Amino acid sequence: MSEQIYLEKSLSVAVYPPLKRALGVVDTTLPMVAVDAGCGAGRDALFMVEHGYTVHTYDKSDEAIARLEEVGGRYIHQTLFPNVSCFEQFVYPRTALINA
Repeated sequence: MSEQIYLEKSLSVAVYPPLKRALGVVDTTLPMVAVDAGCGAGRDALFMVEHGYTVHTYDKSDEAIARLEEVGGRYIHQTLFPNVSCFEQFVYPRTALINA
């Protein structure tokens, strides 16, 4: 399966239940900032943005970040900050939640 097909299919899969649970129990006194590590096309990142979080994302794939920028266009550089990066090089902001 090509990366493009994988990214498209990933957008139609339901958000993982553990992420939904995490949003329900995260400390609400913390800033609503999250990191989505290995974000792919951004299904989880968009879910967090739609629940009021500012989300910093990264993925090592240029194609994944390009797709996220397409689907998350209205949020880009407002509440969604996509980056092409790897785990070791990403600069992590202060955050209430890390999704990986």
